Amino acid sequence: MGNDINIYLKASHKILNHKNLYPDYIYSPLFALILSPLSFLNSHIARIIWAIINFVVVLRLLHLLNRVIYKDLLFKEAIKTKIFLAVIFVSAGFLNHNLILGQITIIILWLTAEGLYQIFNTKEIKGSALIALGINIKILPLLILFYLVFKKKYKSVLLILIFVFVSLFLPALFVGFNYNNNLLISWANRINPSGEKYILENNSESNSADAILSAYLYKFNSSDDTQLYHFKRKITYVSGNTLIAVIQIVKLLLILSVLLLIFYKYKRRRSAALYLYWEFAWLMLISLLIFPHQMAYALLYLVPAEIYMLIFIFSVLQQKKKLSIKYKLIFFSASVLMFVSAVSGRDVIGSKIVDIFNFYHMQGIVIISFLLFLLLIKPDDVLKFYPQKTE
Repeated sequence: MGNDINIYLKASHKILNHKNLYPDYIYSPLFALILSPLSFLNSHIARIIWAIINFVVVLRLLHLLNRVIYKDLLFKEAIKTKIFLAVIFVSAGFLNHNLILGQITIIILWLTAEGLYQIFNTKEIKGSALIALGINIKILPLLILFYLVFKKKYKSVLLILIFVFVSLFLPALFVGFNYNNNLLISWANRINPSGEKYILENNSESNSADAILSAYLYKFNSSDDTQLYHFKRKITYVSGNTLIAVIQIVKLLLILSVLLLIFYKYKRRRSAALYLYWEFAWLMLISLLIFPHQMAYALLYLVPAEIYMLIFIFSVLQQKKKLSIKYKLIFFSASVLMFVSAVSGRDVIGSKIVDIFNFYHMQGIVIISFLLFLLLIKPDDVLKFYPQKTE
């Protein structure tokens, strides 16, 4: 238990003794310094405290969901209970995976969600500081800056950039300027997305665009795994340079897709919270695809999109309206994929099936599918199925 938190605690111990944190550790010097108090405790106690912190953060995320969504939408209490149970079902496996590993993903998701929530509730300094901390630790929330620019939250963007800059050099106050600079250089080399390990990523457990496209379009050398259990997955073979160009184009298009959110022409703006949540879910899916090496624990970023689709599904069930073929297909497909994604653990469906799922990057395909669902089921579509509170 707690493999990743052990690495964090080891890094925290090293930073206090001016030792090199890398390459075993992949996060920022500041994060190692923040966790340094835990490094003085017994390792078992430290892991328990870390698990408790993560559990409290999960409760806060549920509270935010309740404040942002439920208060604006007229769900019956029985339906709210069913949605809550469905949310627990689709997220339990991802949460459990993160808690067992002692991972940081729950914290990063909360820093991003809480930061945006505070920014859109006029607490820009607090929200910007939280997002900046998330960027400092893992870079994954970096896409939020692009989103906020087009949301005309210029003050927040400026504050985030200032806080990120300050956070990079804050550890120098405690460990010294030269040592901190050396750590920053080592960290930059470690996480460089153009580094050799992230180019044409050959990792069946990764769900980034790099790994998915490489798996289906590129032939690796001796370590190539083009066949598993007599199954094949290659669609065609392209050269390394061609595939790199394709990956970069796909990533650019994914980033530009954020503009679809910004310029979406809505018809029923009676629930601003639902629109913001839809945008947040989209951003989380895009982040999973554009950043390399997104392993199973990062799939927690899929959950906001799943919750959005659950809101659509239970809205339909509550109103009992007749569905068009389009809505029926999406209703059924989203339900099946959420179920499959939720039970895709080795202790549930077995290692052999999980290996096959990983071989085909099924979770990556689920991510892409939910992007399509969010594109087809916009907030206007959700709002067709029940009345909202009037101002």
